[in-house]
Amino acid sequence: VVRALAEEAGRLEDIGRKPLPESVFAGGMAHIIRRRLNRVPPEHQPWLRLAAVVGRDVDLNIMQTLLPGKIEDRLNAGAEAAVLEVEEGHWRFAHNKLREALLADIDPDERRGLHHRVALALEQVYPDSPGHMTDLMYHWGMAGEPRQEMHYAIRAGENAFRLHASQEARQYFNRALELARAHPLESGELEQLYTHYGRVLELSNRYRQALDCYEALLEISRERDERHLELVAIANMAALLASPNTQYNSRRGFDLAYRGLGLARELGDGYSEARMLRCLLALSLYAAREADAAIAYGQEALRVARAHDLRQQIALALNDLARVYVFTGRFSDAEATLGESASLWPELDDIPLMADNLSITATQQFFLGHYDRAVTCSDLAYQLSESIDYAWGQSDSRVIVGNVYLRRGEFDLAIDTMADCIRQSVRAGHNAPLITTRSEMALACAMLGDYTRAVDLLVQARAATSSSLSFLNPSTQVIEAWIRLRQGNLDVARALIAGLELPDFHYALGITAQVLAEVETELLLADGDPAGALARIDAYLAVVEPRGERCSLPVAYRLRGIALDRLGRPEDALAALDTARHHAVKMGALADLWPVLADLNTVKTEMGDSVGADEALLHAQSVIEAVADSIAEANQRRAFLWLPQVVDVMGR
Repeated sequence: VVRALAEEAGRLEDIGRKPLPESVFAGGMAHIIRRRLNRVPPEHQPWLRLAAVVGRDVDLNIMQTLLPGKIEDRLNAGAEAAVLEVEEGHWRFAHNKLREALLADIDPDERRGLHHRVALALEQVYPDSPGHMTDLMYHWGMAGEPRQEMHYAIRAGENAFRLHASQEARQYFNRALELARAHPLESGELEQLYTHYGRVLELSNRYRQALDCYEALLEISRERDERHLELVAIANMAALLASPNTQYNSRRGFDLAYRGLGLARELGDGYSEARMLRCLLALSLYAAREADAAIAYGQEALRVARAHDLRQQIALALNDLARVYVFTGRFSDAEATLGESASLWPELDDIPLMADNLSITATQQFFLGHYDRAVTCSDLAYQLSESIDYAWGQSDSRVIVGNVYLRRGEFDLAIDTMADCIRQSVRAGHNAPLITTRSEMALACAMLGDYTRAVDLLVQARAATSSSLSFLNPSTQVIEAWIRLRQGNLDVARALIAGLELPDFHYALGITAQVLAEVETELLLADGDPAGALARIDAYLAVVEPRGERCSLPVAYRLRGIALDRLGRPEDALAALDTARHHAVKMGALADLWPVLADLNTVKTEMGDSVGADEALLHAQSVIEAVADSIAEANQRRAFLWLPQVVDVMGR
C-alpha cells in the first residue's frame, strides 16, 4: 500500500502532504494488487499462476519440474513487479493477497487439475519425504482425490506423532477418519490409523475417546472377519485399561489381556504377545499384588521380544521388569535391567522410554539412600519429558523425588515438587499420584505442623480413589494414621491401620510401608509395650536391611533405640541410635537426623555422659535451625518451630 501511495504522490515524503487517492478506499486494495500483477509480462503469467497453486513459498524444484525453462527470467520478472521477493535465496510471494488474487482468477476445474499436477510433482521430487506429507495431503485434497488425501493424512499424522506434535497429529488423523467413512481403507492402513490416533488421544489425556477409537476398530475387525485387526484392537484396549489413567479397569484389563494373549499365540504375532504379557505384568503387580506373577510375565515378555528381535519391546519389557525389581527390593536385578534398557536408547531414540527408565532409576536410588543420584535422574527424566510436552513422564519423574527433599528437610522443595507432580498428573490423566503423592504431600505438611492443610490433602486423595484404584487406599490410610498419632489421637490411628496388610513391595505407594512400620512401632511404645515395639521394628529391618534399602534406616534404628532404652538396655540403645545417626548423616537426611540426635542426648544424659549429651543436643539444635531457615513461608516456619518435639529440643 505504501509503495502504491508513493507512486501516486510522486515521492515518498509527499505521501502525508497530498490527499489520499480514491483507489485506497473501497476496492482500493484490489486495484493495487491487480495493477501489481499486471506488471508481470504475459509470457510469465502461466508460470506465476502455477506458483500460486504450489503455495506462498516458491519451491524452485517443483516449479522447474512442472514448467522447465529459464527460471531466473521468471523470478526476476516477478521481483521487478514486486510480486515476488527473495530472502537468503528463498523466494516467495511478497504478500499472500497477491497469491490469492491469482488463485481467484483460475477456473475451479482448472485449479483441481493444477493441484493434481503439483501433487504428482511432489511425489516425484520428494518421494517418501516426511516434511512434505502435509503438502501432499493438501494438494490431493484440492485435486478432488479423497483416497490419496486420506493416504497422506495418515502419513502426516504419523509424522506429527513421531515428532510428539499431538495436536497436529489429531487434526490429520481426524481428517483421515472422516474420509475413511466414505472410502474404506486396507487393513494395514486401518491398523495404523486407529492405533496411532488412539495413542495420540491417550497422550492428550483423552482416554475415553481413545477407548472409543479402539472399540470402533474392534467392531470393524468383526465386520470384516479379520482376526489380526481384532487382535490389534484388543491389545490397544488392554494396554489402556491396564494403565492407572482415568479409564483404568483391572477386571476388564485382565480379560482383554488374556484374550489378546491367546489370539496372539494362535496367530503367531510375537509383538502382540509381548505387549499382552507386559499388560499382565502391570495388572498382576498393582491390582492383584502378585509380584512373583508379575516377574514371570515380564520375563516371558522379554523372552518373546528377544526371540522376534523386537528392540522396542525388549527395552519396554526391561523397564517394566526393573520397576517390579525395585518394588520388591531386588536392586541388583533392577540395575542390570535398567542398564540394558538404557543401552538401547541410541538406536531407538524413544524419549518416553528414556524418561521412564530414568524415573525408575530415581526410585531405585531413593530406596538405596543415594539421594543426589535420585534427584539427578528425576531432573533428567523431567527435562526429557518436558521437551516433548509429555505430561505423564513429567508426573512420573516427580513421584519419588519429593520424598528425597522431605527426608533432607527441604520442605519447600518437597511441597513444590509434589504440587508439580499433582499438576502434571491432572494434565496427563495419571490417577495414581493424585492419591499417593497427595497423601505424601499431606505428610510433608504435617511434619511442618500444618495439620489443616494436611487433612485437606488427605480428603482430596480419598476423593480421587475409585473402586478400580482401591489398591492405593493404604497410602492415604497409613499417612492419616501417622498424622493422627502426632495429634495425640491414638485410637483413631489404631483404627486406621487395623488389619491393614501391605504386600512385600512398595510399588506406587512410595513410603507407605515405611510409615506403617513407624506408626505400628510408636503405638506399641505408647501402649507401654517396648518388647512388642522392638519385635515389630526388628521384623521390618530384617526385610529392608539385607536388600540394601537404606532410606528408612535412620527412622527404623531410631525407633529400635527408643525401644531398647525403655527395656533398660541403654548401651544397645546407644548403638542403635549411633547407627541411625550414621545413615542420616551419610544420606543428608536432616529431617531424620535431628530426632535421632535428640534421642542420643536423652540416652547419653541417662548414662551420665554429659559431654556427649551436650554435643548431640547442640547438633540437633543446629539441624533444626538449618531446616527452619530453609522454610520460606513465615507461617509454616513458625508452625514447624512450635511443634512440641521441636520446642522440647530447642528448650533443653
